Amino acid sequence: MDVSIIVPFRNAEDTLEHCIHALHSQSYIDGRMEILLVDNGATDKSPNIAEQFSSIILLSEEHTSVYAARNRGVDASTGAVLLFTEPDCVVEPSWAARHVRALNQTNASISVGRVAPIKDSRLLSMFNDYEHIRDEWNFNAEYWKQYFGRPKNFAIRRIQFESQGPFEQVLRGADSLLVQKIAREHSCNEVTYCPEAVVKHLRVHGMPSCLKQRFLDSYMMSSLKSSHSAPVSGGERYNLFWKTVRTHRYGAIRTILLFLLLVSGWIVWKAGQWAALLHPATKPRL
Repeated sequence: MDVSIIVPFRNAEDTLEHCIHALHSQSYIDGRMEILLVDNGATDKSPNIAEQFSSIILLSEEHTSVYAARNRGVDASTGAVLLFTEPDCVVEPSWAARHVRALNQTNASISVGRVAPIKDSRLLSMFNDYEHIRDEWNFNAEYWKQYFGRPKNFAIRRIQFESQGPFEQVLRGADSLLVQKIAREHSCNEVTYCPEAVVKHLRVHGMPSCLKQRFLDSYMMSSLKSSHSAPVSGGERYNLFWKTVRTHRYGAIRTILLFLLLVSGWIVWKAGQWAALLHPATKPRL
């Protein structure tokens, strides 16, 4: 299968070059691979950085929505599989191949990968043990609302995107809207979770930076009222917590630490929501 990798960017001069080098390191050999970068109104040096790479197709999109930029990339692409990531991420060498293999092995239309920190720590590793267990639960649910997209790590067959898309031109959450639409109107089996397809988030390098990112995500999602998966109930969180403990064979001390980490993550998420109520982010005109 030929694949098209699409990366929208805006003012990403501090991370874009790392992202591009990682994309060029792909070990995909089962078809042709093209990389499309879409300038979504950058005012820094990131377009100049992208221009240095002759193998990249550089496009521009003036519409405010980052999903408009993704749609622009899709329109100019040719691959049978569309892969999406973001400029503050570096993909692992097997990333594209893992997504394509997951789509072929499951006959799914969508593959959602895993986002890992660029630098791990003991506490962050424990926190992500739970996150991974929760993701597996979400993507094995029978209720379409539990499914979500992940713009940093997402693949979809072109034929399905053209029949069910494009992305809605909103500021946030259009990937989840598309995933849920396909799961609702067709089948949840159209969506698969591929934890082996990994991208590393350059801005997450320890537990403090992870909590900061969670606050920002919660704040923006609440401000913009963007789509995501259905909330996980308290009982389900309880079961996922103990499943994490059993799966990774945590002792008493690590179990207590995991509980405290999850409480911290919940508090930070709620703080982002409260901040959005008090001082919502300014919504650009679409």
